[in-house]
Order: sequence, then C-alpha cells, then structure tokens
Amino acid sequence: MEERPTSDQPSRPAQTPAPRGGSGSSPHAPTSDGGGSGGGGGSVGGAMYEDGPGSQIGPYKILQTLGEGGFGVVYLAEQRVPVERRVALKVIKLGMDSKEVLARFEAERQALALMDHANVAKFLDAGLTPTGRPYFAMEHVPGVPLTDYCDTQRLTPRERLELFVPVCMAVQHAHQKGIIHRDLKPSNILVMLQDEKPVPKVIDFGVAKAVSKRLTEKTLFTETGRMIGTPEYMSPEQAGTTGLDIDTRTDVYSLGVVLYELLAGVLPFDSKTLREAGYEGILKIIRDQDPPRLPTRLSSLGARQSDAAQKRKSDPKTLVRLLAGDLDWITQHAMEKDRTRRYQTAGDLAADVTRFLNNEPVVARPPSAVYKAGKFVRRHKFGVGAGTALAAALVLAVAGTGYGLVRALAAEKRAISERDDANRARKIAEEVNSFLERVLSAVDPSRLNKRDVTVREVLDQSSIRVLPALANEPAVESAIRNTMGRTYTALGIYDKAETQLLEAMKKRLALLPADHPDIADTKNNLGLLYRQQGRREEAQRELREALDLRTKLFGAQHAATAAVRNNLGLVERDMGRLDEAEASFAAALAAQRATLVANHPDIANTINNLAAVLQERGKYDEAESKFREAITSQRAALGQESPDVANTLGNLGEMLRQRGRFADAEPAAREALAIRRKLLGNDHPQTLASIGNVALLLQDKGDLNGAELLLREALEIARKAKAPDVFVDLLSLANLLNDKQDFAAAEPLAREALEKAAAVLPAGHAEVGKCELLLGRVLTESGRAAEGEGHLRRALDIFRAKLPAADWRIPQTESALGGCLMAQGRLDEAGTLVTESWTKIRDVLGAAHLRTRQAAERAAKWHEARGDAAKAAEIRGAVR
Repeated sequence: MEERPTSDQPSRPAQTPAPRGGSGSSPHAPTSDGGGSGGGGGSVGGAMYEDGPGSQIGPYKILQTLGEGGFGVVYLAEQRVPVERRVALKVIKLGMDSKEVLARFEAERQALALMDHANVAKFLDAGLTPTGRPYFAMEHVPGVPLTDYCDTQRLTPRERLELFVPVCMAVQHAHQKGIIHRDLKPSNILVMLQDEKPVPKVIDFGVAKAVSKRLTEKTLFTETGRMIGTPEYMSPEQAGTTGLDIDTRTDVYSLGVVLYELLAGVLPFDSKTLREAGYEGILKIIRDQDPPRLPTRLSSLGARQSDAAQKRKSDPKTLVRLLAGDLDWITQHAMEKDRTRRYQTAGDLAADVTRFLNNEPVVARPPSAVYKAGKFVRRHKFGVGAGTALAAALVLAVAGTGYGLVRALAAEKRAISERDDANRARKIAEEVNSFLERVLSAVDPSRLNKRDVTVREVLDQSSIRVLPALANEPAVESAIRNTMGRTYTALGIYDKAETQLLEAMKKRLALLPADHPDIADTKNNLGLLYRQQGRREEAQRELREALDLRTKLFGAQHAATAAVRNNLGLVERDMGRLDEAEASFAAALAAQRATLVANHPDIANTINNLAAVLQERGKYDEAESKFREAITSQRAALGQESPDVANTLGNLGEMLRQRGRFADAEPAAREALAIRRKLLGNDHPQTLASIGNVALLLQDKGDLNGAELLLREALEIARKAKAPDVFVDLLSLANLLNDKQDFAAAEPLAREALEKAAAVLPAGHAEVGKCELLLGRVLTESGRAAEGEGHLRRALDIFRAKLPAADWRIPQTESALGGCLMAQGRLDEAGTLVTESWTKIRDVLGAAHLRTRQAAERAAKWHEARGDAAKAAEIRGAVR
C-alpha cells in the first residue's frame, strides 16, 4: 500500500498489488542486438577465429572450459572493465549456428534476461563473437549438483528439504515471469557457498519454454523423435506431446522427482532400465507406470540402502520410517500422472514441504479408492460406461456383502460426479489459459514501455471478439470475465472492471451454490475494485462476505482466507479504523506465516501493510523495521524490480521523509518512482503516488520549483483519470503554493481538495482534517485569520479524536492555530499553543524539517511580541 501522510497532505489510499495467480504481461528485459558488448566484427581481423582459453570475446577473457554440449560451450571467463568479475560465458560452437540452434540459444538468453531471483543464475550481458556468433554472459556459479552436495555433506532429510524449498521458489519466480524450465534435474541445480552458507542456484534454461509465447520455434521433438529434456525427470505430458500442451506443472513434476532422489538417494525409475527401453518404452513407463513409494523404493536397494541412510546421517530402518507418510505423499502428489491432481504451482509444493518442516498438517494425502478405481479403468483402457466404472469400484470397495455393495454404488456415484467436476474445471481452466495466452501473445514487445495501453487495447478487443462466442458456456465466460475484471482493476480502468466483475458474479450466482469458492473469489475482486474507487462501505461489505465464505470453506488459517483478511484490513485503514486494520493485518500475517513458504510475496505484502498502519499510529521504529523486512523478502521472491518492491520502497521513503531523514528517504522514493514509470507507465495510480512522494521530498528539502513541476504533472494525471482521491494531488499542490506565498493560487485548490475529500471519506476522517488544516493556514497566512480559525479548530478536533496522542500532527495543528490567534492579536490564547508545540514536532521530524522551522518561527514571534527577544533568538538558533 502507498500512503502519504503529512500535516498538510492526505494519504493516498493504499494501492493493492496486481492479483496473483492470474496473468499479465511479463517484464521484458532488453537484450543486446550484438553491437553493444564487444561483439562487433571490426576489432579482430584475419584468419578464422577459434574460441578457447586465452582468447578474448568482447570484454571477456576465456580462462577454461566449464561444459560442452552438442551445439554450445560454456567457458569460465574473466572481465576486467568496467568491473572485475568472473562469469560463465555461453557461446554457440563454430559451424553450429543453424536457425534451430540460434532460436533455442535466443530462447535461453531471453529466459535468463527476464529473471532476477537470488536462486537463479543471473543474466549479465550479451553480444556477438568476432565471427558473428551470439554469446551471453551469466553469473558464474562455482557449485556442485544438488544431490552431490547433499551426499558429500551427509545432510539429513530435514537439511535437504531446507535447501529444496528455495529451489521451488526460484522455479516459481520463473513461472511468474512466464518461463517453464523443462529440464529441472540436480545437475541444473548447483549449490554454492555464500557467506559460508549453501545457496542453491537454478541454471541452464536452454530448453525453456514461454507460457504465453514459445521462446523457440522448435516443438518438443525434432524430426527424428529426439526428446528435449531428460527422461528420468520428465513429466508424462512433456514426454507424450508435441510440447504445445505443457504448462508450469511439468516443472512441478520434475521437482517431485528431484525431491524423491534427494530423500531416497535413487530415482523413481531406474535410469538404465528406462534408457534401455527405447523411445516407445520410455513413453510407456513415464505415462503408465506409477513411481514406487519412497519406503518401497528404499527397501528394494539391498546393500545400497545402508549407504543411502549413512549419507543422510541415519540408519535404514529409521530412514524408511521417516520417508513413510507425509514425505511419501508429498513426492507422490508432485509426481501425479494427471497434472490436474498435482500441486498446481511450485510455490504450493514449497508450502507443503514447509508445513512438514514446521510439523504442520500437509495438503498432500493418499489417493482415494475412487481415484484408484479411475486410474485402474484408464490404465487398462476399459470403456467409460457405468458398468465398467462400477466393476472397478466394487473391487476397491471390497464388495461381496450388502454393505460393500452399497459402498461400491456410492463410490461409483462419487466417481462419476468427481469426473464430471474435474472435466468441467479442466475445461474452464484450459479456456481461461487459452484466452490469457491470446491476450499476452498480442502484446507488442516494442511497446512494453506503454504496457497499460497495450494490454487495455487487447482486453477491449477480446471482450468484443471472445466473449460473444462463449454465450453457451457460462462457466467459462464467467471465469474469463472475472480475470478480465481483475486485470482492468490492476490497470486502473475501473468502469470496465466493474462491468466484467458484476457480470461474472451474476453468472456464477446462477450456476453455482452460494458458498462456492468462485463466488468468494469474485466478491474479493469486487471488494478490491470498490476500494480503489473510494466506495469503502461497499468494499467492506464484499470483503466481509468473501472472508466469511473462505473461512467456512477453508478455515481461518488458510492462505486464501488470510488474503481476504489482508484486503479487509486495507479498507479498514482507509476508513480510519486503525485498531481494526492492525488486528486484521496481524491475523492475516500469522496465518500466512503458518501456511506459506518463507519470502512468499503475500507475506511481504501483509508485512508492508502492517508497517503502514504502525506508522500511522506513531510506532515509527516498528514500522521502519517492518518496511525493510518486507523489501528484503520481496526482492528475494520477485527480483529487484517489481510493483510490490516499488510499493514498499515508496512507503519507506515517505515515512523517512516525514521524520526528516531526507538523505535516507530520497533513494527509496526515487527508486520506487523509477520502477513504476518503467513497469506501469506514467498514468497508473501507483505511479501517481510516487510522483507525489518525490515532489513532497523536494519540497521539504527546499526545491520548490522542482516539486511544483512534479505536483502539476500528478494533478493533471489524476484529473484525466478521474481519480477518486484527486484531493491528494490538489492538496499537495495547494500546500506548495502556500509555502511559496502564492495564496491566490493555493486557496481554490485547497477548497476543492476539502470538498472532494469530504465527498468520498467518512465525516471526521483524518484526511479531511488535513484538508481543513491547510485551508486554515492559507486563509491565515493570506491575512484572513478570522476566517481560517474555524478550519484550524475543526482540524485539531479531528486529529485529537483520530490520531495517537503522541502523533506530531497534533502539535503541528496547535502551532498553526496559535499563529492564527496571534494574527488576531489574541496573544494570551496563543501562548501555550505556540510555545509548547514546536519542540514536540522537532522531537519527531528533527530541527531541519520545514514544519519544525515554521512552528519554531511562530514561537519566536510570540516571545518577541512579549518583549523577550533573547528567547526568540534562542529558538531560532535551535532550528538553523
């Protein structure tokens, strides 16, 4: 959330990050066209150029060969200018630069450029060799494969799981950037030491695939039927399709195999047996054979079982017992043949492993008899008629008695119902994914710096072309409308968002039970929309109903329930109910910490929101600590630049500005603005908030002209967008003009700000108090003190009722009221107000802050009016 509280400016209502789990355009990192990294053809002439140790490619000197494949080679290279570092340099071999190879090489380069995560090898640079072949430089990871590291260090199963969780989050990061790895295995997950601690790094995106747009024109198999990927770790859908039907769940399967190997010391399917089976045999094993359970596989190792146990600091019996139960179900769940029954994201897998580590119940459960019956039918290719399904169910239900027959009939009914529900859900998900892929693939990369406009155009066109074709499929249509409404909200296009969400709700209420999760989802999205529109009572109603539904469906400690509780806290904060907001954020955070993996973006988001409320309640040290914790977590999970990182940077910078710590505040505020301009464009509400924050910082530092330029830009954008919180920008500009003593220009803006704030906020809201305060100051300082007094008294009443007793804005308003009374010659009434307030402000904001200096000047003038020039000089000297 973004907020801007000062004595003169209201807070911009909190900004909600774009919804998770949906889809949006991925940040597209610019890549070199070959001319900017030392790859031009003019620096080296003469005979054919050969790569190798001692040769130079751009700014990189090759030291040794790290690895080699059929088409490319990876070197360890050294760079000396402009920085000294060692890199891994990947280059296409001479003579291997066919269109196919170039496409795959470019795909890997694009994939790496998109990502920025602590557990993914970083992309650094790209260019052309002297012979015109492309290369790219990436972070050198001097590590060993994950399984080798764990075995040589004799890590316990718990220690292995603790290394596995950040690997999952790195893969989740790739998925959030639209990248599927397709070749996850221990040799592509290297462990290196950083500060004496093991850190896993995911490498080699050489066969990566984009979720929304294929990074390479090659399909999963070449003309000769050669697989892309590693059979031992390959999902059934990746092994058995043309590659057009795989999604991020293929990486979840591979992670399941890696986890299996980490725990048991062997692969689910013996590598030699698998590769000797031939192409068709490999496909049959991967598709049709269930992997043996962990305890079963471990027990089958014979003499090797003891070695596996020793490498895990255990004994065979203890290790078999440990791998039974939860860990077995987690690996089996990750490696489900049917991807709809797998963990749906890498983050979900990480969360379940974390639950195991925390001794909490895991999501993974043993498969039901009904599911086994369905698998039996599919495996033996029986017909799908009711008689065959019933036969399988009878076997599994131990039929043979009257009770067994009843159970079997009930199982058949459930099987048919579950099959139909699964088919419907799968069809809806496939249609929605197809729609989102069409939206994303239509985005023109050359215009990504104008992402809002491009996505808006595509969504508008899709609503015309796609939705009418779904008139006979209301479930699919409602899901797509729900997604469109959420996306329009994130883009700040509120009227179209409301149209889509209300239509989605109408169709879902007609189709589904009143307590269906999809209805809770749409209510949550409506609540977020209404909040952004300033319709707080309606937002609170929708979010409370969504919270009640999710609590009933999932329980109070579920992550989905916590997400709604967090959103409700935002609305409570907007309504000035800070006690309720703090309690909501604290409860949401406790539930998220219990159910989500460390550094999950939702946890960091809630920490940020809690910090903002702590700030408003005057708990500044606690707030600063929480803001910094959130930023560290967000960058670990989302990379250095993301809307969430910008959110929290903006909040931290604003709080530091309010406390007079300008040198600390400016880098945070400017970085937040730069990220938002880059990712969201200038017209986005969150960019608007950052423009205002930087302007206020310049104003406090005394750069009034620089601040005015930014504030006028912000006001123009807010008016054009018809922002419900335009009073923020009106009041910010009015405050600056008042400081410049341009009272004629400041007064109408201040009056308009008060009018608009009162129209959208509850009576007595602290933001209305800030509007009253500034209008009172403008009138007083322009020579109309009697007219300004009423506004200042109303502001003081509001602040005393709504703000903590120690909040600095109360003495700031007392000082302003004292100055107003002095201007009317009422020195006795003004005395206590002006003489005691300035030190309270100084204690919070510091002596250099503009508001401290203004209050000190009023106190000095009061003492001068009383004939005490020495005291006046003392006060002025204290703030210079």
